[in-house]
Amino acid sequence: MPGKPLTVAWCGDVRAYALTPGGTLRCLTADHNMRRVFGGSRNIVTSYLGAVESDDECKGRYNHPAIESATAPADACRLLLASDGAYEPLEDSCRDLTRYLGWRSPRRAADTFVTAAIDHASSHADNATVLVADLPLRTPGSTNQGAASE
Repeated sequence: MPGKPLTVAWCGDVRAYALTPGGTLRCLTADHNMRRVFGGSRNIVTSYLGAVESDDECKGRYNHPAIESATAPADACRLLLASDGAYEPLEDSCRDLTRYLGWRSPRRAADTFVTAAIDHASSHADNATVLVADLPLRTPGSTNQGAASE
């Protein structure tokens, strides 16, 4: 809701980022994978939707709950929700993610982000899915989000 803090919940290796109008990109999530837990492979996730481990079991085994949440200030931002197949190819090729999120329409930013991810993906590419939304909502009924997937 406009004027209220942004809260996101996640599991697995999807990410949420907030881009301020000043161009600062902040990752709001921490990956649920073996790299985070033991410095191992980022390709082995430690929680995911549909898993049978409880939060307590996941905390005991991996030192994080099965589903985590984070809260960001109620500032205006551009929200990016991205699958690992979208952000990893860009990070792996040392790309600045903000470059693909510019302050054009959210739909165009989502398309640009996914296209860039596909262009920089390895032969072992994963699905590249993003949602881009401008927060808070500009006006009721306005188009303020875009999604893209490949």
